[in-house]
Amino acid sequence: MATGCLLNARRCRRVHCYISGPVLLAGAVFAAAVALGIVGIAPRTFGNAVGVVLVLALLSFVPEIVWKRYVR
Repeated sequence: MATGCLLNARRCRRVHCYISGPVLLAGAVFAAAVALGIVGIAPRTFGNAVGVVLVLALLSFVPEIVWKRYVR
């Protein structure tokens, strides 16, 4: 999803893509670090981190609703 959002931000220039792309990329890097054993955390903490990433991705639509849809 992060790659799709980042590519879509370059193509269509939607505001939420500029926000959700980096957020999803950070979540993917964190999940990979946990899976590879680089970061050792409790399962509940991982679930909370996934929840935060999803909420931030959903909140990326708010600026489009409040201000504008496209970056010029």
